[in-house]
Amino acid sequence: MTAEKASSSSQDHFLDGPELPTGITRFWLIRHALVEENARMRMYGSMDVPLCPESLIAQKPMYRALAERLPQDAKWFISPLSRTRRTAQAIEEAGYGPRPLTVEPDLIEQNLGTWQGLEYHALPEHLTLPPTRSGPWPPPTAPPRAKV
Repeated sequence: MTAEKASSSSQDHFLDGPELPTGITRFWLIRHALVEENARMRMYGSMDVPLCPESLIAQKPMYRALAERLPQDAKWFISPLSRTRRTAQAIEEAGYGPRPLTVEPDLIEQNLGTWQGLEYHALPEHLTLPPTRSGPWPPPTAPPRAKV
């Protein structure tokens, strides 16, 4: 007795399915690659910090898998920060191929005001409530605006 294998389609994986009705857009939100070690020690927010070159090399198999998984007709939007452009390039280089990248300023990460560049270990002294598991500062705390 032999079992017939079900036909494979792009809708077989939960990331690709279910098939969407006409007029509905599927979004793939891709977080930028790991930033370099010195930047990871600080609250960099909307600062333009470089990616970790060693991580880009070590994670090539992940970028290759992502390149194979992403829809080929996708429209790409990146923030103005170089780390998002470089992450997109890593996916392109891993087999996705070059695509036009549209810079969308509203995708930029949160500006942390006077906390920009603050080392993480120094953050608690700036808080009135203790940190939570949901992030480095607890709700309803907000970073103080930088003086202009």
